Amino acid sequence: MLKLHDFCNRAPSIFFLTVTSVIGGFQLFDLLYAVLGDANPVIYETQSLVYLFYSAAFPGDDKGYASAIALFILLVVGVVTLIQFRIQKRWVSYD
Repeated sequence: MLKLHDFCNRAPSIFFLTVTSVIGGFQLFDLLYAVLGDANPVIYETQSLVYLFYSAAFPGDDKGYASAIALFILLVVGVVTLIQFRIQKRWVSYD
């Protein structure tokens, strides 16, 4: 049975893995682009935020919209990290 003390010892690892998993989830661009490509009609149903950023910035030449998407991605990652930092204070004790 997992005790509270064991959980508190593993909490920094859980914090790190959660934050890096959220950031890694936004890095889906290369997989979609390699598998589907530009010409595939399904790309518009399967695009991620990073692919939307890429398609707006470079082929679409809409730098303002692309920068808004980039700021939104930054905001989402920052909010998730901030929430994790707040919750982590309850988990971890560095005694």
